[in-house]
Amino acid sequence: MTGVLACVCALAGCGGRYVVTVGDQVARAGGSANVAIRLQRYEFAWIRKSVEGAPIRLQVVDQVPDLMECGCYTDEIGFTGLATEQGFAGTAVPVPEAEGKYVLRISLQDNRGDEARVETPVYVWRPDTRLTAVDLDALPDAEDVAAADAAAALERIAETSRVVYLTRRHVGDKDAARAKVTACAYPDGPVLTWRRSYLHFARVGPLRLPQFVRESRLVMHMTYLKALFGGLEAGLCTTASAAREFAGAGIRPVVVGTADTEGLSVTRRADWADVARRGAKP
Repeated sequence: MTGVLACVCALAGCGGRYVVTVGDQVARAGGSANVAIRLQRYEFAWIRKSVEGAPIRLQVVDQVPDLMECGCYTDEIGFTGLATEQGFAGTAVPVPEAEGKYVLRISLQDNRGDEARVETPVYVWRPDTRLTAVDLDALPDAEDVAAADAAAALERIAETSRVVYLTRRHVGDKDAARAKVTACAYPDGPVLTWRRSYLHFARVGPLRLPQFVRESRLVMHMTYLKALFGGLEAGLCTTASAAREFAGAGIRPVVVGTADTEGLSVTRRADWADVARRGAKP
């Protein structure tokens, strides 16, 4: 499944016509990334229109250039894949057997010769890899005095676990979310969008009737991530709503601060310095 935070990558030939939205990817080693994409095109100034029926090519490149190239088409609202209760069924793109951080390359060329090419990271881990999910929106910003404590806390966690960041930022704000990770010297990890959906206006169905469509194919569902990596055991957060989301997926919430989590079984830490001293284990 896409990680999703997803990021907007707006690149194209002939003046930047296309906007390709795709998230960070996570996948099991030797398996495949479950990729969802949205394709739009600028029509007038800042107005974007969904692109239907566009042929898109996908391939994990870099260290393993011979992996299979896959293809897919966008639907009537510009998305690839199908929505499901667990999130979506996207295009299965093979990933290497070895763990690591790879690059997914996405490209298309329309019948007028206009092109779009974007890249997004793919984090490949074993199914039993220990993961810790972290609510990125709860972490201090670089100018916050607590940022150093939070960085030390995550560095301690990263000694024994991979880190996955979660954010409610708009799917197009990936660069800003990742800039926060870099500016605060937080450990590297995928940035995925969670706990939101999007409302799109489109003409759908055989009669092409205009209507609003609620969509979450670019959003990571915690139940899916937990099923993908059984070693996802803990989720760091500061709010009761995030703690409930973790608990509902069978992930132990580690609540930093004093949020009211009545009715939930959580691990408590007073502040980020406390996490740095004690870690996230019960």
